[in-house]
Amino acid sequence: MSKLRNSMMVTGWWCAGVSAAHAAAATGYMTPQSATLGGIAVIAIAAAAISRRNLRLAREEHAAAAHQASHDALTGLPNRLAFMQKLSRMLQDDGEAAVIFLDLDGFKSINDSFGHDVGDEFLKNSAERLRYAAGEGHLIARVGGDEFAIAVSGPNARQLACKIAGSITECMQNPIDCEGRDLCAGASLGIACGNRADVTPQELLKRADIAMYEAKRVGGNTWEIFNSKLAASRKRFDELFSAMREAVYAEEPLPLLYEPVTQSAASTIIAARPVLKWPAPMGGAANLMAMSLHQGFGCDLL
Repeated sequence: MSKLRNSMMVTGWWCAGVSAAHAAAATGYMTPQSATLGGIAVIAIAAAAISRRNLRLAREEHAAAAHQASHDALTGLPNRLAFMQKLSRMLQDDGEAAVIFLDLDGFKSINDSFGHDVGDEFLKNSAERLRYAAGEGHLIARVGGDEFAIAVSGPNARQLACKIAGSITECMQNPIDCEGRDLCAGASLGIACGNRADVTPQELLKRADIAMYEAKRVGGNTWEIFNSKLAASRKRFDELFSAMREAVYAEEPLPLLYEPVTQSAASTIIAARPVLKWPAPMGGAANLMAMSLHQGFGCDLL
Protein backbone atom coordinates (compact mmCIF):
# COMPACT_ATOMS: atom_id res chain seq x y z
CA MET A 1 0.00 0.00 0.00
CA SER A 2 2.86 2.39 0.74
CA LYS A 3 4.25 1.75 -2.75
CA LEU A 4 0.90 2.71 -4.25
CA ARG A 5 0.78 5.95 -2.25
CA ASN A 6 4.39 6.93 -3.07
CA SER A 7 4.00 6.20 -6.77
CA MET A 8 0.86 8.27 -7.00
CA MET A 9 2.49 11.18 -5.15
CA VAL A 10 5.41 11.23 -7.62
CA THR A 11 3.83 10.34 -10.95
CA GLY A 12 0.10 10.69 -10.39
CA TRP A 13 -0.45 7.18 -11.78
CA TRP A 14 -0.23 3.53 -10.71
CA CYS A 15 0.63 1.23 -13.57
CA ALA A 16 -0.63 -2.06 -12.13
CA GLY A 17 -3.91 -3.71 -11.40
CA VAL A 18 -5.42 -2.88 -8.03
CA SER A 19 -8.83 -3.28 -6.52
CA ALA A 20 -11.16 -0.35 -5.84
CA ALA A 21 -10.95 -1.00 -2.11
CA HIS A 22 -7.13 -0.88 -2.11
CA ALA A 23 -7.06 2.34 -4.16
CA ALA A 24 -9.60 3.98 -1.88
CA ALA A 25 -7.66 2.94 1.22
CA ALA A 26 -4.46 4.38 -0.23
CA THR A 27 -5.89 7.66 -1.45
CA GLY A 28 -9.00 8.31 0.59
CA TYR A 29 -11.14 8.76 -2.54
CA MET A 30 -14.09 6.42 -3.12
CA THR A 31 -17.40 6.88 -4.91
CA PRO A 32 -20.15 4.46 -5.88
CA GLN A 33 -19.32 5.01 -9.53
CA SER A 34 -15.65 4.24 -9.02
CA ALA A 35 -16.49 1.14 -6.99
CA THR A 36 -18.68 -0.08 -9.83
CA LEU A 37 -16.16 0.63 -12.54
CA GLY A 38 -13.36 -1.02 -10.62
CA GLY A 39 -9.78 -0.22 -9.69
CA ILE A 40 -8.77 1.60 -12.91
CA ALA A 41 -11.46 4.25 -12.49
CA VAL A 42 -10.51 4.74 -8.86
CA ILE A 43 -6.87 5.17 -9.82
CA ALA A 44 -7.78 7.79 -12.41
CA ILE A 45 -9.88 9.73 -9.91
CA ALA A 46 -7.16 9.49 -7.27
CA ALA A 47 -4.49 10.59 -9.75
CA ALA A 48 -6.52 13.66 -10.71
CA ALA A 49 -7.01 14.57 -7.07
CA ILE A 50 -3.33 14.15 -6.30
CA SER A 51 -2.41 16.22 -9.35
CA ARG A 52 -4.65 19.02 -8.12
CA ARG A 53 -3.05 18.84 -4.69
CA ASN A 54 0.45 18.86 -6.19
CA LEU A 55 -0.47 21.88 -8.31
CA ARG A 56 -1.79 23.71 -5.24
CA LEU A 57 1.38 22.91 -3.28
CA ALA A 58 3.55 24.06 -6.19
CA ARG A 59 1.67 27.33 -6.38
CA GLU A 60 2.04 27.87 -2.63
CA GLU A 61 5.77 27.14 -2.80
CA HIS A 62 6.16 29.52 -5.75
CA ALA A 63 4.31 32.28 -3.90
CA ALA A 64 6.45 31.76 -0.79
CA ALA A 65 9.66 31.85 -2.84
CA ALA A 66 8.55 35.02 -4.66
CA HIS A 67 7.74 36.71 -1.35
CA GLN A 68 11.09 35.69 0.12
CA ALA A 69 12.94 37.06 -2.93
CA SER A 70 11.20 40.44 -2.74
CA HIS A 71 11.04 41.02 1.03
CA ASP A 72 13.48 41.58 3.85
CA ALA A 73 13.58 38.56 6.15
CA LEU A 74 14.16 40.57 9.34
CA THR A 75 11.53 43.31 9.09
CA GLY A 76 9.11 41.81 6.58
CA LEU A 77 9.30 44.98 4.50
CA PRO A 78 9.90 44.95 0.74
CA ASN A 79 13.59 44.90 -0.16
CA ARG A 80 15.50 47.21 -2.49
CA LEU A 81 14.65 45.23 -5.63
CA ALA A 82 10.92 45.27 -4.91
CA PHE A 83 11.07 48.96 -3.98
CA MET A 84 12.67 49.93 -7.29
CA GLN A 85 10.18 47.87 -9.27
CA LYS A 86 7.19 49.43 -7.51
CA LEU A 87 8.69 52.93 -7.71
CA SER A 88 9.08 52.48 -11.47
CA ARG A 89 5.41 51.54 -11.76
CA MET A 90 4.42 54.52 -9.60
CA LEU A 91 6.25 56.90 -11.93
CA GLN A 92 4.66 55.31 -14.98
CA ASP A 93 1.13 55.31 -13.56
CA ASP A 94 1.04 58.60 -11.62
CA GLY A 95 3.67 60.64 -13.45
CA GLU A 96 5.15 62.19 -10.28
CA ALA A 97 6.69 60.70 -7.16
CA ALA A 98 8.75 61.62 -4.12
CA VAL A 99 11.25 59.38 -2.35
CA ILE A 100 12.35 59.66 1.27
CA PHE A 101 15.71 58.04 1.98
CA LEU A 102 16.33 57.44 5.68
CA ASP A 103 19.35 56.39 7.71
CA LEU A 104 19.34 55.70 11.47
CA ASP A 105 21.92 58.01 13.04
CA GLY A 106 22.92 56.01 16.12
CA PHE A 107 22.36 52.44 15.03
CA LYS A 108 26.02 51.48 14.74
CA SER A 109 26.73 52.35 18.37
CA ILE A 110 23.69 50.30 19.45
CA ASN A 111 24.87 47.32 17.42
CA ASP A 112 28.45 47.62 18.72
CA SER A 113 27.45 48.15 22.36
CA PHE A 114 24.68 45.58 22.78
CA GLY A 115 25.27 43.04 20.02
CA HIS A 116 23.52 42.01 16.83
CA ASP A 117 20.52 40.43 18.56
CA VAL A 118 19.59 43.73 20.19
CA GLY A 119 20.45 45.52 16.95
CA ASP A 120 18.10 43.28 14.98
CA GLU A 121 15.34 43.84 17.52
CA PHE A 122 15.89 47.59 17.26
CA LEU A 123 15.64 47.43 13.46
CA LYS A 124 12.38 45.48 13.62
CA ASN A 125 10.86 47.92 16.11
CA SER A 126 12.12 50.86 14.04
CA ALA A 127 10.50 49.39 10.93
CA GLU A 128 7.17 49.16 12.75
CA ARG A 129 7.48 52.76 13.92
CA LEU A 130 8.36 53.95 10.43
CA ARG A 131 5.42 52.06 8.95
CA TYR A 132 3.10 53.74 11.43
CA ALA A 133 4.59 57.21 10.82
CA ALA A 134 4.37 56.83 7.04
CA GLY A 135 0.73 55.87 7.20
CA GLU A 136 -1.31 53.43 5.18
CA GLY A 137 -1.00 53.17 1.44
CA HIS A 138 2.62 54.31 1.07
CA LEU A 139 5.48 52.17 -0.14
CA ILE A 140 8.16 51.61 2.53
CA ALA A 141 11.15 49.28 2.19
CA ARG A 142 14.39 48.35 3.88
CA VAL A 143 17.05 49.06 1.26
CA GLY A 144 20.21 48.54 3.36
CA GLY A 145 21.50 47.66 6.82
CA ASP A 146 19.89 50.58 8.68
CA GLU A 147 18.60 52.36 5.59
CA PHE A 148 14.94 52.63 4.64
CA ALA A 149 13.10 54.25 1.74
CA ILE A 150 9.55 55.53 1.42
CA ALA A 151 7.83 56.47 -1.82
CA VAL A 152 4.67 58.51 -2.38
CA SER A 153 3.14 59.50 -5.69
CA GLY A 154 0.68 61.96 -7.15
CA PRO A 155 0.54 65.73 -7.72
CA ASN A 156 0.97 66.51 -4.00
CA ALA A 157 3.81 64.03 -3.49
CA ARG A 158 6.29 66.70 -2.37
CA GLN A 159 4.05 68.11 0.35
CA LEU A 160 3.10 64.64 1.56
CA ALA A 161 6.75 63.54 1.68
CA CYS A 162 7.68 66.57 3.77
CA LYS A 163 4.83 65.82 6.17
CA ILE A 164 5.91 62.19 6.51
CA ALA A 165 9.55 63.21 7.04
CA GLY A 166 8.51 65.55 9.84
CA SER A 167 6.48 62.80 11.52
CA ILE A 168 9.37 60.34 11.28
CA THR A 169 11.89 62.84 12.66
CA GLU A 170 9.63 63.49 15.62
CA CYS A 171 8.74 59.88 16.41
CA MET A 172 12.31 58.58 16.08
CA GLN A 173 13.43 60.88 18.89
CA ASN A 174 11.51 58.72 21.36
CA PRO A 175 13.29 55.68 22.84
CA ILE A 176 12.51 52.19 21.56
CA ASP A 177 12.21 49.32 24.02
CA CYS A 178 14.54 46.45 23.08
CA GLU A 179 14.78 43.55 25.52
CA GLY A 180 14.18 45.83 28.49
CA ARG A 181 16.46 48.62 27.29
CA ASP A 182 15.29 52.05 26.18
CA LEU A 183 17.41 52.75 23.11
CA CYS A 184 17.25 55.75 20.85
CA ALA A 185 18.68 56.52 17.43
CA GLY A 186 17.57 59.56 15.51
CA ALA A 187 17.07 59.58 11.79
CA SER A 188 18.53 61.61 8.94
CA LEU A 189 16.23 61.89 5.95
CA GLY A 190 16.57 63.11 2.38
CA ILE A 191 13.71 63.89 0.03
CA ALA A 192 13.82 63.94 -3.76
CA CYS A 193 10.93 64.67 -6.11
CA GLY A 194 10.60 64.08 -9.82
CA ASN A 195 8.43 62.93 -12.69
CA ARG A 196 8.77 60.26 -15.30
CA ALA A 197 9.81 62.78 -17.96
CA ASP A 198 13.04 63.92 -16.28
CA VAL A 199 14.17 61.27 -13.81
CA THR A 200 14.57 57.50 -13.55
CA PRO A 201 13.74 55.55 -10.39
CA GLN A 202 17.46 54.95 -9.80
CA GLU A 203 18.27 58.67 -10.13
CA LEU A 204 15.40 59.62 -7.82
CA LEU A 205 16.68 57.29 -5.11
CA LYS A 206 20.23 58.61 -5.59
CA ARG A 207 19.05 62.20 -5.19
CA ALA A 208 17.24 61.33 -1.97
CA ASP A 209 20.44 59.64 -0.77
CA ILE A 210 22.43 62.83 -1.47
CA ALA A 211 19.90 64.92 0.46
CA MET A 212 20.07 62.45 3.35
CA TYR A 213 23.85 62.87 3.63
CA GLU A 214 23.35 66.61 3.77
CA ALA A 215 20.93 66.13 6.68
CA LYS A 216 23.51 63.95 8.40
CA ARG A 217 26.26 66.50 7.72
CA VAL A 218 24.41 69.32 9.47
CA GLY A 219 23.93 67.25 12.60
CA GLY A 220 21.38 64.55 11.87
CA ASN A 221 17.87 63.98 13.18
CA THR A 222 16.47 66.26 10.49
CA TRP A 223 15.52 66.19 6.82
CA GLU A 224 16.67 67.97 3.68
CA ILE A 225 15.24 68.32 0.16
CA PHE A 226 17.43 67.65 -2.84
CA ASN A 227 18.33 70.66 -5.00
CA SER A 228 20.84 71.54 -7.71
CA LYS A 229 23.29 73.00 -5.17
CA LEU A 230 23.49 69.68 -3.35
CA ALA A 231 23.99 67.89 -6.66
CA ALA A 232 26.93 70.15 -7.59
CA SER A 233 28.48 69.76 -4.13
CA ARG A 234 28.19 65.97 -4.27
CA LYS A 235 29.66 65.90 -7.79
CA ARG A 236 32.65 67.97 -6.68
CA PHE A 237 33.15 65.76 -3.62
CA ASP A 238 33.15 62.60 -5.77
CA GLU A 239 35.65 64.14 -8.19
CA LEU A 240 37.86 65.33 -5.35
CA PHE A 241 37.78 61.93 -3.67
CA SER A 242 38.72 60.15 -6.91
CA ALA A 243 41.56 62.58 -7.58
CA MET A 244 42.85 62.20 -4.04
CA ARG A 245 42.82 58.42 -4.32
CA GLU A 246 44.76 58.61 -7.57
CA ALA A 247 47.29 60.98 -5.96
CA VAL A 248 47.84 58.66 -3.00
CA TYR A 249 48.55 55.68 -5.25
CA ALA A 250 50.54 57.61 -7.88
CA GLU A 251 54.16 56.70 -8.63
CA GLU A 252 55.38 60.08 -7.39
CA PRO A 253 54.59 60.49 -3.70
CA LEU A 254 52.98 63.61 -2.30
CA PRO A 255 55.61 66.08 -1.05
CA LEU A 256 56.13 66.18 2.70
CA LEU A 257 56.52 69.68 4.11
CA TYR A 258 56.71 71.15 7.59
CA GLU A 259 54.30 73.80 8.75
CA PRO A 260 55.45 76.13 11.53
CA VAL A 261 53.49 76.25 14.76
CA THR A 262 53.65 79.66 16.41
CA GLN A 263 52.82 80.98 19.81
CA SER A 264 49.91 83.38 19.35
CA ALA A 265 51.11 85.98 21.84
CA ALA A 266 54.59 86.62 20.43
CA SER A 267 54.27 84.91 17.01
CA THR A 268 57.33 82.87 17.96
CA ILE A 269 57.86 79.58 16.15
CA ILE A 270 57.78 76.88 18.81
CA ALA A 271 57.36 73.70 16.74
CA ALA A 272 56.76 72.27 13.29
CA ARG A 273 53.94 70.06 12.05
CA PRO A 274 54.41 67.64 9.12
CA VAL A 275 51.81 68.03 6.37
CA LEU A 276 51.24 66.70 2.88
CA LYS A 277 50.71 69.40 0.28
CA TRP A 278 48.59 68.25 -2.62
CA PRO A 279 47.97 70.46 -5.66
CA ALA A 280 44.29 69.57 -6.02
CA PRO A 281 43.02 69.47 -9.62
CA MET A 282 39.90 71.54 -8.88
CA GLY A 283 39.85 75.29 -8.34
CA GLY A 284 43.09 76.22 -10.16
CA ALA A 285 46.74 75.89 -9.23
CA ALA A 286 46.35 78.01 -6.12
CA ASN A 287 43.96 75.51 -4.56
CA LEU A 288 46.11 73.43 -2.20
CA MET A 289 44.84 70.93 0.31
CA ALA A 290 46.95 70.42 3.44
CA MET A 291 46.47 67.12 5.21
CA SER A 292 48.04 66.89 8.65
CA LEU A 293 49.71 63.56 9.32
CA HIS A 294 49.09 63.91 13.04
CA GLN A 295 46.78 66.62 14.26
CA GLY A 296 48.65 68.77 16.80
CA PHE A 297 51.88 66.77 16.51
CA GLY A 298 55.05 68.86 16.35
CA CYS A 299 58.76 68.55 16.87
CA ASP A 300 60.77 71.10 18.83
CA LEU A 301 62.98 73.24 16.58
CA LEU A 302 64.76 75.07 19.38
